Amino acid sequence: MKDRPSERPVDRCVCHDVTFAELVRLQRESGATFLEIVERTNATTGCGLCYWYVRAALASGETRFAVLADEALERITENGKGPASGDAGP
Repeated sequence: MKDRPSERPVDRCVCHDVTFAELVRLQRESGATFLEIVERTNATTGCGLCYWYVRAALASGETRFAVLADEALERITENGKGPASGDAGP
C-alpha cells in the first residue's frame, strides 16, 4: 500500500535531496556544526521547510520524522543530544 503524502515521514531536504541520515553521518564523522553542515550540503537553503527537521536530526540523531508543528521540533532541538549549535535560527 502506498503512503499518502501526509503520512510519509520527513527524512530529507527535498530542495537539495540530502537525507537527514547523510547529515547526521556527516556530523558524527566530522564534528561539523550546523552551519558547517549547511555550507557543505546546502540543506535548509532552498524553501526552508526542512530547517527545524535538520536541527532536530542533528540534535537527536533521529533521521525520520512525522510531520510536526514547529513548536514540537523546537522542543526536540532544545532537549536533544549532540551539537546542533552554530546558527542564529531561520
